[in-house]
Amino acid sequence: MKTWIDYLKRLYSQNQLTTEEPETPEITTDEETRISTKKVEEAERKLKTRKATGSDGIANEFLKNCGKAMTEQLALFINKILKYKKVPEEWKTSILIPFFKNGDRKEP
Repeated sequence: MKTWIDYLKRLYSQNQLTTEEPETPEITTDEETRISTKKVEEAERKLKTRKATGSDGIANEFLKNCGKAMTEQLALFINKILKYKKVPEEWKTSILIPFFKNGDRKEP
């Protein structure tokens, strides 16, 4: 555990760790930009299943099978983000879980 903590501290110490509020990148769109329900459905179909949920707890299986009403609401939500050019605060946070694949378990 200590090895991983040291590794991650070094990895993120290069001007990335800060106590300041992260800046939201500017969303550049024109007034015509709009995401259709059809585009959301296409994106939902491409989602991989059997993956861990994010901090919101929403599984890809749910999004793939949520139905037309939920897909329409999701499209509305995305379009509001584009209209107001404001990303939800929750989307600025991620969960990092080190996962061993191969090699020396003691060497990140």
